[in-house]
Amino acid sequence: MKKKIIILSIAVLSIAVFFNLQLFQYIPGWVAADSNFSLKVQTGPTNPAGGDVVKGTKGLTMLEIEFKSSGSDGLKISSLCVKVQKDGLRWAKKEDLSNFKLYDGDRRLAKITAMGQMEEGIDPLEGKVIFKDLGVYIPKDGSKILTIRGDLSENIDVDEFRVIIDQQCLSLSDITGQKSTAKPKVSGTAEGKYFQITDSFIHLYQPWHGQNWRIGNSYDIGFNYRYLVDRIKLDLIGYREMDQASVSRSFPIVFAYQVDRKLNFDSYQYTVSEDIGSYLDQYRYFKVRATFQIPSGSGLESYESFSSGFFTISDQGIDQGIVEPSGRLIRASADHKVYQIVSGRRLWIPSIEAFNSLGLNFSDIDVVSWSELYSYQNINLVRANSKIYYITEEGLKRHIPNERVFDSYGNRWEDVINISDAQLNMFQDNILIRYDDRPQVYILDNDVKRWVKHASTFNRLGYDWSKVAPINWTEFNSYSTGDSID
Repeated sequence: MKKKIIILSIAVLSIAVFFNLQLFQYIPGWVAADSNFSLKVQTGPTNPAGGDVVKGTKGLTMLEIEFKSSGSDGLKISSLCVKVQKDGLRWAKKEDLSNFKLYDGDRRLAKITAMGQMEEGIDPLEGKVIFKDLGVYIPKDGSKILTIRGDLSENIDVDEFRVIIDQQCLSLSDITGQKSTAKPKVSGTAEGKYFQITDSFIHLYQPWHGQNWRIGNSYDIGFNYRYLVDRIKLDLIGYREMDQASVSRSFPIVFAYQVDRKLNFDSYQYTVSEDIGSYLDQYRYFKVRATFQIPSGSGLESYESFSSGFFTISDQGIDQGIVEPSGRLIRASADHKVYQIVSGRRLWIPSIEAFNSLGLNFSDIDVVSWSELYSYQNINLVRANSKIYYITEEGLKRHIPNERVFDSYGNRWEDVINISDAQLNMFQDNILIRYDDRPQVYILDNDVKRWVKHASTFNRLGYDWSKVAPINWTEFNSYSTGDSID
């Protein structure tokens, strides 16, 4: 009897081998040790292009992943995880993004469980988001596209971020649900595009903080904007106190101003209405408010933005401005640049040595928001010792030789701010210039320009390429030409 059973078993196995049947692979709960299936991971065909996204956006599609299987009758993905990378190198925190969801088309697949069992969704150390118990099936030699969506915090502390898949916690099995004894081959990756975070869809950079408007005069309301902003509504908001939470009243400026969609900046000229004069005894401080509908997909329906600083309005002949504390020191959060408030504007203190030379104390520096910082117009034209100087972006001073040069840059005399000799002396002289974007660099010496003919000479003399300032033709031609430097 035993011989018959053995002979029958051998016969069955021989037939299976003859017909190339992998018998054990089809027995439920079994996976052949030599199974050779693989998975290719890549971004999907409609992966988000990244770009600007506003704080507080809900349900943002962050990454589209396409999985392609081969070498098996089908694959099952039981778990996967992604990492949220911010600012190039660091990982996002749970306070930055939340409410992550994984979708197969419009069908939500699973809730997420993050490392450390934190329901918020992001591991604070690794920025990792884990999706478990998925049961996502990919047919034989087929593909599956999944999308990851999430919410951005209103106070997200990120300049830019992207979502990338982490293969280390990608759990695969064949279609039976059993993990293979042969490790599956996983190739490729899915890395989302970077999203840049912006505080708002529109930024009102005019009027400046501390400005004084007069009834009957015209003023520019300047703004730059993002996304497909089309028409905006502008209002003048009056406040009892220099506090946006104080009692206020709205005065309409324009109901639907059509912006130029080919640009990302525009301005509207407003003539201060005489009707406002009867309210000046009740409302002393003003801001401009911009309101508009937001394009679909942001998770928000409408948005409003205010000019950063307060300004005043007065009758003709009366000049009442906002007086700032003299010499106030400010810097923006997470920025090292320190500014001193001078005549209602901000003057950059370019170095620690300059800071110390003014006898200032670091404990006196007020940390402010970026919005408050930019509410103060930057000072780049100063007057000291009866001379006018231009302050470059690198924190260098260059004497403006005459009125013709001053006017050639479109400068305004009202933008020239008086500063002390000590404040002027904290800026080094700008002695390296070039005409527009030409490569030739010149050294200024007592209003004489001398061409440095070779880069090796420039380097040998110990000059810094970052301190070369471009100038226009009018200024370039105002300097006499001296001998070149070999």
